[in-house]
Amino acid sequence: EARPSNEAGFVSDYARISYVEDKAEVFASLITDYKKTMARTRRDLPLKRKVEHMKTLLAKFCSDFNDDFWKSRA
Repeated sequence: EARPSNEAGFVSDYARISYVEDKAEVFASLITDYKKTMARTRRDLPLKRKVEHMKTLLAKFCSDFNDDFWKSRA
């Protein structure tokens, strides 16, 4: 597991390596620890924007990633 980052906008230190890794880490964090990720977005606006963007991308990719999917993870 990647070490959590203290830097705003990043879920882990590993996410800071590149845009691609950041995107992958946001996705992984949403899937593996949704509640914790969403709790952090309440105090981390850059991360909140990334999470919202990721959810939009996922919904376009697969309609199963809808509001009901995310509500079921909460």
